Amino acid sequence: IECQKKRDSGWQTTESLRWSRESYRQENGEKGRSDLLLPSYSISRVRTKGSKTDPERGDRQSYQVELASSSVLSDADLIALQANWRWLNTFAQRHQLLLRADVGTIISSDFESVPLNIRFYAGGDQSVRGYDYKSLSPRDSTGQVTGASNLVALSSEYAFKLTDKWRLAAFVDAGNAFD
Repeated sequence: IECQKKRDSGWQTTESLRWSRESYRQENGEKGRSDLLLPSYSISRVRTKGSKTDPERGDRQSYQVELASSSVLSDADLIALQANWRWLNTFAQRHQLLLRADVGTIISSDFESVPLNIRFYAGGDQSVRGYDYKSLSPRDSTGQVTGASNLVALSSEYAFKLTDKWRLAAFVDAGNAFD
């Protein structure tokens, strides 16, 4: 269930309620199931100048809080907080700079009860490029990623416009999911 509202200020709010059931079996033989009822609230804003498919400048911000309580149809108690920022600017018509930051934390008195699909992972083309998708997180004794309670991922990208359809880019990403 989701209710989205676009505000006159340009911000969009989203209130939602979702049910998450995770059944898992890891390579180390561990298996289990978890149910969560997750109410959440998020607020976001996107501003761009130029074309919608290839903007010259803009920014995007989003903030989200998600909750679960063992006293209300959930197998875990948690508060998950996330924030994401993007900033893009074009200089001298051919030089573009994109900055990105993603942070998050999960607050829980029993993190082991937080399902794997709720935990944070880093790596992949929308996170820390050069690493496999969701490959950065703590690992168990068998080397299996287990997810983390914290996330920080930062990126800086420079692009030079060669033609209308081609750019040459260089980037630096840093980050990890950690406890």
